[in-house]
Amino acid sequence: MSEFTRYSRVLLLMVLGLSAGACYGFGTFGFEFHHRYSDPVKQILAVDELPAKGSLEYYSAMIHRDKIIKGRRLAAENDQTPVTFLDGNATYQLSSLGYLHYANVTVGTPALWFLVALDTGSDLFWLPCDCSSCVQAIGSPGGPVI
Repeated sequence: MSEFTRYSRVLLLMVLGLSAGACYGFGTFGFEFHHRYSDPVKQILAVDELPAKGSLEYYSAMIHRDKIIKGRRLAAENDQTPVTFLDGNATYQLSSLGYLHYANVTVGTPALWFLVALDTGSDLFWLPCDCSSCVQAIGSPGGPVI
């Protein structure tokens, strides 16, 4: 009887281990950014017109894209105002915001609205807070206090 119990425990652990890998609760949330000529985008679009990676056409397209972005940056350096959000469907330009990604975030009860600049090199963003009971620092185990 003890062998049966031992084998049933091993079988149970194997079933739990295999089912844990298929459980969506163990996954993590995430998203990826891809440029238009990346391999994942090419697989989804299945378009033959996209240049092959490493080819002359590929680098020409990248240079063309860089020139367009540089042109937009130079165009913003004159006295025009760049784009931001306002109530309604209108879009305005503010030169001080630069070329970052922005999101409207509503947090708390009662809800407070923030315009947040997103850093594509990080998964964190900070909100301004003037409350006296907020966390002032975050300590990591064995690491520095942030």
